[in-house]
Formats: sequence, structure tokens, C-alpha cells
Amino acid sequence: METGDPQMLKRIRKGIKLEHAAPAVQMCKDAGIVPHVSFIVGLPGETPETMQASDRLARSLNVLYGYHYLAPFPGTTVREQIEKYDLEILTDDWAKYDANDAIVRTKALVPEDIRAFVARYDEEMYTDWEKLLAGYVNKTNAPLENMRVEGYWRMHLTYKILKNDLVEKYGLIETALCDGSQENALRELSNRIIVETGAEPQIVNHTMTDFARRGYITAKMSDEGCCWMWSDDI
Repeated sequence: METGDPQMLKRIRKGIKLEHAAPAVQMCKDAGIVPHVSFIVGLPGETPETMQASDRLARSLNVLYGYHYLAPFPGTTVREQIEKYDLEILTDDWAKYDANDAIVRTKALVPEDIRAFVARYDEEMYTDWEKLLAGYVNKTNAPLENMRVEGYWRMHLTYKILKNDLVEKYGLIETALCDGSQENALRELSNRIIVETGAEPQIVNHTMTDFARRGYITAKMSDEGCCWMWSDDI
């Protein structure tokens, strides 16, 4: 959705209108899809009022949602033509371009303002998350609530795997460990990722098995053993 302000939607050429959001969410629900709406804060022209507009829209949709910070990558219009926008980019440290921190400011907002807005949302979500976790552990959650918990863990696990190149780092499983079996090699790769990330073993095993089933990762046998790699690397 990006933002709850109609003028900002037009400014960033999103090509949709606010009134499209609720019907889209309902269509997802009707089809059995759990929708998740993502909003970006720190867009050109962002003000306290536009952030509050996003907050009102997010709450009105009765759906899972979250906030990310604008990361104006090279090649994007907002970066290459920044003189046209109410926006100042504060750093070229690419490690900070992960949408997890405010690295811009507008005439109306400094990074601290943007962070404070997201922090209020995070505090609310943390309280709700603790209730979900307790229900997961105590087995009192509904199936959809458990799916939210496991989906959250899987999302963050996937992020760690990608960001830290864990498939590239641990994907070669030596012959003695895999014994000529891709299944054994995948199991060993999952074990290594569990140790590296500290993630729940069940989530890691399910995630890596699903990656293999969908063809996201592929195994290649050689004299050295079995090497798991991202499919595009083959």
C-alpha cells in the first residue's frame, strides 16, 4: 500500500487509490489468503499528518500490517531526481539500506520523528506478539494464529539465510556426512543453519525442505560431496 495519503500515492506513481485497499483485502480473505499490508514511512513529502493517515488506514483494514523505512537505492527515480522531491538522503552506507532504519528526512520530519512513529507501532505489536507466543507454547491458539507465529519465524529465518549467505557458506556437505544422499545433505545443511541462527529446528527443517521442494535450492553431487546452492547459481 506504501502510504495512507492519496496525494503521496499520486506523487510516487503507485497507480492505485486508497479505496482499492479494502476490496483487495476482502478478496484475499474470500480466497483463503492471509493478506499482509506493508507501509513505507519517510517517502518524499512525509509529514506527521501523512503518517497518521497511514496509521488510520492500516487499522481500518483489520489485517496484518507493518511499517518499513524508505531505502532510496541507486537507479530509483527518487534518488536520481531527488532535487524534484521534498527529501534529503542522509547516508550512502549501503548496510543501512535494509528498510529497518530511517536514513532520510523531509522538511517536516527528521529521522527521530520517523523512528518514534514506528516505535509506537512496534510496542503495540510486541504486546500482541507476546500473547500469540504464549498461545503457541500453551497450544491455545487458533490454527491461523499459529500460522502467523510460524510465518513470522520463517520470514526472519529466510532473511538471515539470505543476508548472511548461509547456503553459500554451509551448502557443501562432505561425502562422509551426506553418504551420497541429498536428503542427508539437506538435513546436515539445516543443522548447520540451526547452530548459526539459533532458530527453532522445526522451522529451519520445514523452511529448507520447502526451499528444496519448490526448487529454490538445488543439490549437485560431486567427488567432494553434495553441494546445495540457490538454483540461479547453477
